[in-house]
Amino acid sequence: MKPEELFELHETMSAKTLDIMKAKNSDYCGGETTTDALANFKSARSLGLHPVTGLLLRMQDKLMRIKSFVNDGSLRVEGESVEDACDDLMNYSVLAKALLQEERHALVTQATKISTGKATDR
Repeated sequence: MKPEELFELHETMSAKTLDIMKAKNSDYCGGETTTDALANFKSARSLGLHPVTGLLLRMQDKLMRIKSFVNDGSLRVEGESVEDACDDLMNYSVLAKALLQEERHALVTQATKISTGKATDR
């Protein structure tokens, strides 16, 4: 594959996966009026899991589907192709980064409040 073809694939996948993320976020995080786009993944805490760990488990499912495809040359479940699994992994990577950024921001904000004496009791 030529570099130009690779870059075009990335561009196409990025546009497609953004559309998928928008549709799925509405479905999984409380509808169009949701105020927390990451709520679905944060629910992993109810099982004692860090949200990113929960997300990584979902990514592992997609990796296993790809592995099965590579090993067998096909997938038995209809309606989700190996390309779909790749698209999902791309979105899960963005979601993992968003969760980590949000967590980092919360820690910095809390540290700033403590250092300036503006921390509140919970």
